[in-house]
Order: sequence, then C-alpha cells, then structure tokens
Amino acid sequence: MFRLRSLRRALCAAAAALLLPLSAGLAGATDAAHAADAPGAGYWHTSGRQILDAAGQPVRIAGIN
Repeated sequence: MFRLRSLRRALCAAAAALLLPLSAGLAGATDAAHAADAPGAGYWHTSGRQILDAAGQPVRIAGIN
C-alpha cells in the first residue's frame, strides 16, 4: 500500500512538473495577442492635430512632471 501511494505521488509530481511550464507558455502567448489589441498599441501617426494609434483611435498622452 505504501509503495502504491508513493508511486502515485511521484507520478502526480512528474505530471505537474511537465504541465506547468506548458500552461505558462500558453498564458504568455495569449497575453501578447491581447496586448496588440489594447488601446494605443502599434504604430502611432498623426492626422491633423490628433495622434492616432494603429487602429485609427485617438491617443491621449498624459504625464506627471
């Protein structure tokens, strides 16, 4: 009984060690994809007096001095 329990623990630990890096890699890939959709993402350009992002939406630049 003790051998079966320790074997089960070892297999679970090995599975977790193999699967955790995979799930972290997938989360990073989706975060990068959503970052491109964020307001102000991509190249900025001007149109008249406005600064626009890659999607053509006005960009508001705010700063603290």
